[in-house]
Parts: sequence; structure tokens; C-alpha cells
Amino acid sequence: MESSVLKGTGDRWQQFDVVRNVSSGKGTHQQPDPKIVNIREGKSPGIKAHGADGLKETNQTLPQWKRALDVTGATIGLILTFPILAIVGVLIKLVSRGPVFFKQERVGFKGKTFTMWKFRTYEVAAESTTHKLHLIKIIADAQAGAGISHKPMKKLDRHPGIIPFGNVLRKTGIDELPQLFNVLQGDMSLVGPRPAISYEVEQYSSHHRERLQAMPGLTGLWQVSGKNRLSFNEMVDLDVRYWMKKSLLLDISIILKTPSAIVMQLLDTIRERQQNEAAPEDDALDEKSDTAVEAAM
Repeated sequence: MESSVLKGTGDRWQQFDVVRNVSSGKGTHQQPDPKIVNIREGKSPGIKAHGADGLKETNQTLPQWKRALDVTGATIGLILTFPILAIVGVLIKLVSRGPVFFKQERVGFKGKTFTMWKFRTYEVAAESTTHKLHLIKIIADAQAGAGISHKPMKKLDRHPGIIPFGNVLRKTGIDELPQLFNVLQGDMSLVGPRPAISYEVEQYSSHHRERLQAMPGLTGLWQVSGKNRLSFNEMVDLDVRYWMKKSLLLDISIILKTPSAIVMQLLDTIRERQQNEAAPEDDALDEKSDTAVEAAM
């Protein structure tokens, strides 16, 4: 059953340039990030005014080429990855009690909810409150100080509830392969923003809600532009930029870049662990501050 997520703060559209902290001989200062579009210089075509509560109405529909690419790509993807799907399913049953798949309500195209599928990488009884509080804080920080927040959107690989091999499945993106079924059902696309959680959307400003004008995807511009290195606001800007610039060639380009992006994320993880091993006290502090579970990214 589909329903619209209409709760929100009714905040005005935050207009800002995404900036980064840059170190130089004169110290650390901020400057605009040239890789991120300045959203205030343009708006998505077809967007109409909206009330204080709820999403902006839009007369945009999904391009025919996008649905054709999704059905073709998802079908080929399921055929090619079927052996992996079968092996992972058996592995999860061997190392942990509970269902093979994890399902959760997410917010999709134009704010409509759907059930998203993933491989289960956490114990069934793993708590989820910490992730909710963590994500709400990230969004609150993003809306403060002209909407600027540099806290990266990262998955947690040290949560006590994670199952054996769960880290491998999450870091390689294998846990998200069941979402190919969501693509076939028409709830997701191969390329688009990360599917949002309902309690996350409740905290969105009007600017953040712009990302809901696009069909959520398995991969996207955010994923191939740095992902775990980028902040929440940078993710939102990239999602809006993608929908404004959407084209068949852009989707194909993002799909082709996804494997190398996953490799870079794995290398980043290895480097972070090496640094943590060299500074165990800092690692302990980081572990206390890291909060995320199965519902995460």
C-alpha cells in the first residue's frame, strides 16, 4: 500500500553553496566545492508551489527511456548475479538465525512509500534507536549554520549486532542486490538517490525534499562522487543535480562508474582501519560516536 509522507518542518528552502574545509600554510579555511552544483542558481523544471506541510507538487513523470533501462538492466543483473544471490542466501542462513532478507519501509518517488529489500546483515534483535537518533542529528546539523554540515554519511562496520561476513556484504554493496526486484516492480530505479527512511523525511527542510522528486536508485551520482566522504547536504545537492540533468547517457555513465566507486570505498575502509590500529585510543572514541544499523544507507 502506498501513502504520501507529508510531515515536515515547513522550513524555507535553504540556499547555500556547499563548502569544504581547506588546509593551507595560513591555516584552515572554507571555500566552495567546485564539484557540487549551486542549487540556488536553478530549479527543477515543472515544480509548482506547495503548502507549509508536504512535498512540492510536480508535473514531471519518469522518462520512458529510464523505465526501459531499468527493466532491461534489472533483468540482466538478476540473471548474472543469481549464483551470488543463492550463495549469499545460504551463507546468511548458516551464520545467523532468522530470515535471509531484511525489508523496510522507505520513501520513494514523489514521497510515496514502498517496501525495500536487502540481504540481512545484522542479527534480528539488533537495536535500531541509535541510528534514528544519529540520522536526525545529522539532518539537524545540516539545517544549522546556513545549512552547512561536514559530517560524512557513513555505514558502520563495527556495530555489535552485525553478523559474520556482514561487513563484506555491506562494503561491497552485495547486500543491496535484492533491490533489483524493487527495480522490476517499479519502486526503484537503477540510478537515483538513496531511498530515504520515513523518520528521516519528517526532519527534511523544503530543500532536502527536492531529492524526493527523483525515483530512488541502487546507485547514483552521490555514490560515484565520493559517498562516505561527503556530507548530508552534499548528498542532497548531488541528488537534485542528478534529477535536473537526467539523461540516458548520464545513467549509463553512473552505472559504469559504480564498480570503481565500490573499489575506492573498500580502499578507504582499509586505510581507515590501518589508521585506527595506529591510534587505538582515537579508534575507541570514534567507535563510541559511530551509530548505525541495518536501516542505514
